[in-house]
Amino acid sequence: MTTPSTKVFQRKIDNFCRIRLAGAFPPSEFEGLRGYLSMLIQTRRMPPKIGNRTDWSIVSEFSGIESSRLSQASKLIDPALDAIARFVKSVSPKLAAPQVPVAKMGAAKVGASKPGPSKIMPTKVAPIMVPVTKMVTKKPASATVTPVKPVTIIRRAA
Repeated sequence: MTTPSTKVFQRKIDNFCRIRLAGAFPPSEFEGLRGYLSMLIQTRRMPPKIGNRTDWSIVSEFSGIESSRLSQASKLIDPALDAIARFVKSVSPKLAAPQVPVAKMGAAKVGASKPGPSKIMPTKVAPIMVPVTKMVTKKPASATVTPVKPVTIIRRAA
């Protein structure tokens, strides 16, 4: 969903990327990172965090940049991720930080009947009905793929 506030914020992040990040990364890596930041804004997702730190392995998967390189440039990238987190919280506060248990803390002791407390990490919850557009393709006998009419599928979020 693109609203006027989303468009304005997207422009601000694009300017930030052009001014601060373009010189730190080669063009292909820069475009991958900028695309990832845009995806977070458009889908209104929180940046990936482990505790209070950014999870660079997830950013690496989506942007195509090595996680070690991203963590070295964290002081350049973190302000954009923090701004995106604030934007997502302000635009959709109900979806911004639901609590989901991710890992158990503490080991079970001999004779203990209950496991330790669980660690809680905020994640984004999808709405109940999410429209997803897929391109349905027919594969003829030749190696070319002929696109067919796009179909909208409605999935129930778990």
